[in-house]
Amino acid sequence: MTKTSVKIIFPLLALALFLPFSAKAFAVKTGNAINISKSEIIDGNLYAAGSTLVIEGQVKGDVICAGQAVNISGKVDGDVICAGQSVEVTGEVGGSVRVAGTNININNKVGRNVMAFGTSVILGSKAQVAMDMLVGAAYASLNGQINGNLHGGGAMFTLNGAVGKDVALTMDAKQQTPALVLTNNATIGGNLSYTSPTMATIAKKDNIAGKTNRTLPQVKERYLANSMMAGLATMWLWCKIISLFGALLIGLFLVLMFKDKILVLADDMVARPGTAIGHGALLLFVAPVILFFLALTIIGIPLAFILGLSWLLLMMLGKILVAIFAGLILMGRYRHKKAKNEFKTETKGNMLLSMIVGVTVTFALFIIPVFGWVLAIIGKMWGMGILWLAMKKNCCTK
Repeated sequence: MTKTSVKIIFPLLALALFLPFSAKAFAVKTGNAINISKSEIIDGNLYAAGSTLVIEGQVKGDVICAGQAVNISGKVDGDVICAGQSVEVTGEVGGSVRVAGTNININNKVGRNVMAFGTSVILGSKAQVAMDMLVGAAYASLNGQINGNLHGGGAMFTLNGAVGKDVALTMDAKQQTPALVLTNNATIGGNLSYTSPTMATIAKKDNIAGKTNRTLPQVKERYLANSMMAGLATMWLWCKIISLFGALLIGLFLVLMFKDKILVLADDMVARPGTAIGHGALLLFVAPVILFFLALTIIGIPLAFILGLSWLLLMMLGKILVAIFAGLILMGRYRHKKAKNEFKTETKGNMLLSMIVGVTVTFALFIIPVFGWVLAIIGKMWGMGILWLAMKKNCCTK
């Protein structure tokens, strides 16, 4: 192993612990409207991002997607991990389903667990969840069969199906009408535990095999403080999820439009790490101070505003560039000193896969307290510095 390889691999070894990845085949689909027809078979994982996503064929791996409208009616042998305004999973899933969006609808067999977060979450009458289900929704209607436990929270829950084990739900403390309704068809194989300001409406109490326990929401100051902290934590988590998908979309654009340039920049990142980080440190810490004093001059406010937006854009692009570089290393796609001669042989599919891995792993790593924050600052300085040097070089040579 060369000295250069050691320098690259050592700070990135920890990244691999966060995302075990399969070496099998994969497919990357992007565009406004993506359609996997009934006769099409994806022999591996499917990574898709677009406005409308329709999967009618078979995917023999995982489906990882983001879009405005997602409709999966075909068979998925692995997991489904998707986010969108509307997410419908009406095909059979061999693994787990983890989805987030405004309207969620799941109505077929799921081989493992279900995690669903949205304004409206519906588990159809044909749905069969082999293990547990976790729900976070303003309104949830659960009509299918859950073999394991049901956990979750929200404003209103309607249970019209079967739960094999325990049910534990937390309702909105401000809810005035019955927040939990169990219909005639609802059965629970274990205990029912719920926290709600109102009594649950239970059509047949004999359909609950275990005990029923209701807890009133606490209204003490300590509870309010805890609720506020939980709300802030939830908001922080959602902001991170949104920023992750935003970074993936930006990375998708960069790879599709500037694949060759990214690999050339990767060479520069390895060749001049100290110079890049030094310039990046000046940009990250000194530039905001200059912009602040420029804004104090009143007449410099418009210029400070424009430069400030450029500074934010440079920081964001630099962070994503470092993430793509990390993905190239993790996937074994980067070849130092050969990239300048061989980058044209690198396919966009491999680059996109490396980008997805790199962005996901670095985002997971950077949220670790202290250690991750330090790495995030170094990554921003490294990326901003190399972009600044590249722009400076292009400007001076023209």
